[in-house]
Amino acid sequence: MKNKTIYSLRAVLMILVLVVGLLSLSLGLGAYIRDRAGSLSRDVEGISILLETNELGQAGNQAEEVTEKWEKTRNTFHMMLDHNELDRIDNAIQRLQLCIKTGQIARAYEEAGLIRSQMEQLMRKDSFRLANIL
Repeated sequence: MKNKTIYSLRAVLMILVLVVGLLSLSLGLGAYIRDRAGSLSRDVEGISILLETNELGQAGNQAEEVTEKWEKTRNTFHMMLDHNELDRIDNAIQRLQLCIKTGQIARAYEEAGLIRSQMEQLMRKDSFRLANIL
């Protein structure tokens, strides 16, 4: 009887360790997603400010930097997030660059807003909340 109790306690302890480990991993990944998406959102907001002041050259340079940053981030997000969301962001970034190159400031501003909106949605959706677990 004593051996069964010891094995039961070990099993419960192992399950608790696994649950705590999974929750820790989830919290860490959520923090990473929020950090990277927030950083990209701020960078795109910088592009919007440049577009408001008609600084297309600087906006184009910053759009290139955002694209490079996004490519690195996308490879990690690819494993954790819905591919449709990532594709929407990819397409919006490409359209943003094209609009800046062709001088379509209003359309570029609109695309920048769409990218920020998508990033904010990622931050909200993948934040650690009890509602997301249940």
